[in-house]
Amino acid sequence: MKRFLVVILVLTAAMGLFAAGYRGFNRAYCPAPQYGVPVLNEFRMRAERGFGHGLGLRFRDEEQLKLAFKTKVAEVINQLDLNDEQLKELYEVAKEAKEKIDTLEEKLVQLREEYYNALVKRDTKTAEDLKDQLWDLKDEISDTYRDFVKKVDDIITVDQYRRFRGLEKALFVLLTNEGFEVLEDMAQE
Repeated sequence: MKRFLVVILVLTAAMGLFAAGYRGFNRAYCPAPQYGVPVLNEFRMRAERGFGHGLGLRFRDEEQLKLAFKTKVAEVINQLDLNDEQLKELYEVAKEAKEKIDTLEEKLVQLREEYYNALVKRDTKTAEDLKDQLWDLKDEISDTYRDFVKKVDDIITVDQYRRFRGLEKALFVLLTNEGFEVLEDMAQE
């Protein structure tokens, strides 16, 4: 009987969290399933409550969302208070990492398609080989992210990191298209 009550209690709590829209499962802050990189926004049309009163919905288009995202990235970079030399070094490190990651992600997409086709054809041997290659490629992408963080650690001082206040994962935003574009604009200024 105790087990039954415990199971019912756990299920009730889980359903309560699900129904309340637990923030931990918000796609805007969940890590991407492949490498643990935060996905900040998908930039699709969305509705927001107007000033928290009633159902006053306002829509923001894709360009407004991209601009808001770029503005947030620029605020984070400015929060670090980098000098010109550090900013250029950060740009070079991010450029190198982004190029490598983009190349690896293209390979990842191709391998996933091949893996899918092997599964559809029921070619288990080829599918297993492709699955191993996928895992190796994902590990290589993770290593690239780790190398990026190590190089950034060499550029940023301890005081600048303290100003960052636990937003270390936000550094990965610099490797997104929009984040890199902001960094590029700031480094060229």
